[in-house]
Amino acid sequence: MAATAHTTISTLTSSRLDREVSLRPTEVVRDTVECLDEAALEQRVGGLADRLARAGVCATHSVGICVGRRLDAIVAILACRQVGAAYVPLDADFPLSRLAVMVDAARPALVMVDTDQ
Repeated sequence: MAATAHTTISTLTSSRLDREVSLRPTEVVRDTVECLDEAALEQRVGGLADRLARAGVCATHSVGICVGRRLDAIVAILACRQVGAAYVPLDADFPLSRLAVMVDAARPALVMVDTDQ
């Protein structure tokens, strides 16, 4: 699908996700540990989006995401999209001073952190 001036990122993401679901309906996303079908992905994204909304996150906010390169990151990004918030990817391997600068510049409403890292 070629992007036009009227095509939004959410439209591109949604159409790509729809295409993947139609190709592999029992397997939407996977990493090295787990695999989620469409229903499980929607449930996890919806649950996290609800928690973000209850925390007051909305379209005028950004959310820091420091959860590694796993399904948790995809779920977090999609949950941010669902509540309309921007997300700020934060790499736990960066020096703390660099992360501090990124968080200070972005001023996220909250930062999601993977406690397993």
